Amino acid sequence: MGDATLYWTKVAAIGQVAGAIATFLAVVIALVQSRAERSLRVRVRARLGLIVDGRGQTEVMTYEVENTGLRPVVVNGMHWATGFINVLGILPPPLRLKSAFQMPDYEWPINENFPWRLGPGESKSTHIRRQDFIDEFCQPNEHDLFRRFFWQRRPKLFWHRAGVAINTRRGIVFGRVDRNLTSALEEAYLG
Repeated sequence: MGDATLYWTKVAAIGQVAGAIATFLAVVIALVQSRAERSLRVRVRARLGLIVDGRGQTEVMTYEVENTGLRPVVVNGMHWATGFINVLGILPPPLRLKSAFQMPDYEWPINENFPWRLGPGESKSTHIRRQDFIDEFCQPNEHDLFRRFFWQRRPKLFWHRAGVAINTRRGIVFGRVDRNLTSALEEAYLG
């Protein structure tokens, strides 16, 4: 076998290996993209707001849900949570998950009843009058979401987050709570 034949055999082998690697990477990228397109993506946000209409202004707590994925979703309800899920059973009680289900104000005509059907790119929100929400959320009882650590004077909302129940998914999809809302709740809590 001559030097030229050996050289071109090596070049062909390198080309075959490079082609195999490129094919493998193309398949992996296609699978990742197809899985990302099929996944549920929902953005949840709770914040303080203001509704202005012909009768004046109303201070509200607004709960927004946006479908950022490509699949339609059905939202069944709103949730609040603080703390961590105790999967291994080793977390001390002050760090454990506490959660609550939120009932929207259906008597207010601007709020749509659950379930919400959201297509790709759609969003919906519900509003609760701010003072009514704060008064109900901040009622001290043994099952409220506030907790006190030994180094704090007042109870706090530890890792406070908002979530929604999705029809086709087990568990809750959590989102963010604006810092202003958390601060307003902690200031109003008397426990």
